[in-house]
Amino acid sequence: MPLLEALTASQILAIAPAEPERLFSGDPASLRREFAVLAKCWHPDCNGSSEAVKVMERVVTLYDAARRKHAAGEWSAPGVIRIDATSGNSFTLQVKRRHEFELGEMAIAIDRVAFLVEKEHTTLFETGLRRITELRYPDARVGGDLAQFMPDVQGVYETATHHVAVMAKTEDVILLQDLVAHVGGQLPPKHAAWVVSSLLNLACFFEVTGLTHNAISPATIFVTAMHHAVFLLGGWWYAAPTGSRIELLPEMTYALMPRSMAISKRADTRLDLESIRAVGRTILGDSTGLGLVGREDLPKPMLNFLRLPSSGSAIGDYRAWGKALKDSFGPRRFMELPISFHDVYR
Repeated sequence: MPLLEALTASQILAIAPAEPERLFSGDPASLRREFAVLAKCWHPDCNGSSEAVKVMERVVTLYDAARRKHAAGEWSAPGVIRIDATSGNSFTLQVKRRHEFELGEMAIAIDRVAFLVEKEHTTLFETGLRRITELRYPDARVGGDLAQFMPDVQGVYETATHHVAVMAKTEDVILLQDLVAHVGGQLPPKHAAWVVSSLLNLACFFEVTGLTHNAISPATIFVTAMHHAVFLLGGWWYAAPTGSRIELLPEMTYALMPRSMAISKRADTRLDLESIRAVGRTILGDSTGLGLVGREDLPKPMLNFLRLPSSGSAIGDYRAWGKALKDSFGPRRFMELPISFHDVYR
């Protein structure tokens, strides 16, 4: 276990609420003592920093989760989750990072990502898997280009409380949200640009095939910083055919929905396009875009594209983005971002 007194605010806040094993030891008798040490460091009465309240709230949340896990006999070693399938099969997964999301939990391993969806969301889970398996490509060339960036489901399991989908990935693939946190909350504009370019390319595919994803965000996108590739592995539980009725959306994209779409409740490519713009703003450091105005390192054509509403057409947006990039940076040139999986997930 790390020395509790030496933990920084960012280190504590990076621990998912469902993962108290990364903060507390496995000894139930030590929990109260460890909590007392952390409270002495971070209680607002003892620590006057601006982050003290948030950190103390996270410590309390993790402490409560630790006590519940110990009481239920669910405590596991740090970095390990156990999947006990109702079929009788069991396996453990060595994970580097865990994140809660609105339907359950995501666990990131070196070569896999597991999505554990609570059983009350069975319909969404089954719908998401169906959307993935039904993906079709116009021809073999397009399939060869794009299939590698879509989910590759390696296994589906059912436990007493969750449905589990395990997806393959390569070691260099990192959750975008974690990459941005690792570099201090914002990517350089040229690196934010390749993320947006890749997402708009996927949006064009969705538009042509009549599909909407509806949950594009830094919490559902995986990237390889070394090779400038984007993988849309999360959020498929909300995917729907264009024009079909939408029953539920994650909060992160619901707020971006055009008013007419909110009224019709029909799937529309505009939500994906607005979400991609929001991703661009977020990974630059400000999801609203207001804090990006006036930044000397951020070219105005790029900023204008990310702040203005979508055209409503993925192909139209892709073309407009291409012009914005050329006006912003000139001819395309690969710029390496030398950050590895092990840099982010130490």
